[in-house]
Amino acid sequence: MYTNSNNNITNTPRKLPRMRSLPKAYAAIKELDSETAFSMRALRRMVRSGELPSVTVGNRRLINLDLLFEKLEHYDETMCG
Repeated sequence: MYTNSNNNITNTPRKLPRMRSLPKAYAAIKELDSETAFSMRALRRMVRSGELPSVTVGNRRLINLDLLFEKLEHYDETMCG
C-alpha cells in the first residue's frame, strides 16, 4: 500500500525520479551514444544557466536523468523554434 499526496491509500507505487550526479549522467549519455558531441562542459552549462534543474545534496549536484534525456531529445525543436 502507498499513500498519494492527499494521504489516500492507493495500490499504485509512485515513480521515483532517477537522480544522478553530473558525471554519472554524462556517462549515461556516452553509454547510449559513444560518439556524441555533447560534452560534460555543456551539461554543466545547462545546470548553471537553470535550463536543467538540479538539487544540491551535500556538495553534489543531482539532476533528473529522464528530464535530461527529454531535453536533449527535443533540443533541436527548441533551438529552431
